[in-house]
Amino acid sequence: MREILAIILALCLVASAGGFVGNRLKQAEWDRSIIATKEAQDKALDAAAKAVAQINVTQQTIVQKVQHEVQTKTVYRDCVVPDDGSRLLNAAISNQDQPASGDGVQPAP
Repeated sequence: MREILAIILALCLVASAGGFVGNRLKQAEWDRSIIATKEAQDKALDAAAKAVAQINVTQQTIVQKVQHEVQTKTVYRDCVVPDDGSRLLNAAISNQDQPASGDGVQPAP
């Protein structure tokens, strides 16, 4: 019976040691992946910074004669306003629109 207990204990120790070593190996693999990703990002940022540093900004004043184009007697033949819109426009032009109540606030329904 003692031999079986010793074998089971030895198997448990070997399994836990294997799990510990496997876990450490996997963690090391993840760490290498993270470091490689960070190095790639740093290289990309350095390349972008160098490209931005090479940009040459200049200001230039342009002096030209201004061209004015004015249209008179413009006709909007395709403009169609519904009756409600015409009524509101005419009321606004003739200042006939009335506020909702004396203070401009409508009561809640």
